[in-house]
Amino acid sequence: MNTQVNFQIRINDTANIEEIGLRVSKALNCTFTPSEANEFEGDEALETKILGMWITLNYYPDLPEGQMRNYRLTGDVPENIKMPWGDETIDISEYILGVLTRVDSNEWYIPDMNEKLSEAGLDLSE
Repeated sequence: MNTQVNFQIRINDTANIEEIGLRVSKALNCTFTPSEANEFEGDEALETKILGMWITLNYYPDLPEGQMRNYRLTGDVPENIKMPWGDETIDISEYILGVLTRVDSNEWYIPDMNEKLSEAGLDLSE
């Protein structure tokens, strides 16, 4: 098992991805560039690497600019980096949420498990 440091924070907003990226850049003191990672399959996404983490910003659903999009800010440690604290996951979502709500907006939130499962096509309420 790979040790991970990760987070996932979201916001619903009508701003474009560049605007959201600039807001996050200011809050986290980083610089985003367009992402060409295979996992986005050509969808619009931004990325940065800071503190040994790969941080991405993308949105869902794929709606035109100006409509309400769910922006996803996700960070994790690349798989090829070994961490010294053993086989565990360290979730820093609460910390990142605190930074973003203080510096940017109180609209940022941590998605719950039901939201994540629903997006993956797994509805447990049936």
